[in-house]
Amino acid sequence: MDYLSIYSSEKYSKLNKSLIKRRHEKSNDINKIKTELENIENKLDKIKTRLKWSIRVSWIINILIIMTAIHLIFSAYADLQLNTSFNQRLNVLAPYIEEHDVKVLKSKWALMQNRADFEEINNYMETLAINKEIVLPKKLLE
Repeated sequence: MDYLSIYSSEKYSKLNKSLIKRRHEKSNDINKIKTELENIENKLDKIKTRLKWSIRVSWIINILIIMTAIHLIFSAYADLQLNTSFNQRLNVLAPYIEEHDVKVLKSKWALMQNRADFEEINNYMETLAINKEIVLPKKLLE
């Protein structure tokens, strides 16, 4: 064999080894990339799950806040209507009844604890109105 063919064959062998080594490195790199991609996908799945739960929890919290706000607004409205109605009806009655009865009504109103107390006060006002032949305005809230 001549020198050129030996040189070529060695060069070819080295080149082949180099190519094989590069392919192996690239294969390792590809495997590393695949592993990293799988890790990223797993992390994304966990984040998606957390996000879904966070959205659900925030909806529940928002609904509770809205319901609480509605309750507070309605309670304030009801309180205002009840007090306005009482004062309106008392102002209609006051000129025709004793001062003591006015004080008793105001005291009972201030001491009112429940629906039965409310009904008792309104029944007493109705009785006073009937005795004095007065027509009371309708209650603003029943």
